Amino acid sequence: MEAAGGKAVAILNHNRPVAYVVAVDEYERMLDALDDAELASIAKQRMAKPAGAKRKAA
Repeated sequence: MEAAGGKAVAILNHNRPVAYVVAVDEYERMLDALDDAELASIAKQRMAKPAGAKRKAA
């Protein structure tokens, strides 16, 4: 990973990518970004509902 400079490294099989290896910091950043996107989607859905509308149980 040091040689890659912290960037993702592709694992190849017959010259085709079969997996990617990323540094822990980058992986955590990606998970945080996915969580943020999911929370933003939930917030948009809730803001679009009329006031007083019942929410579905999660």
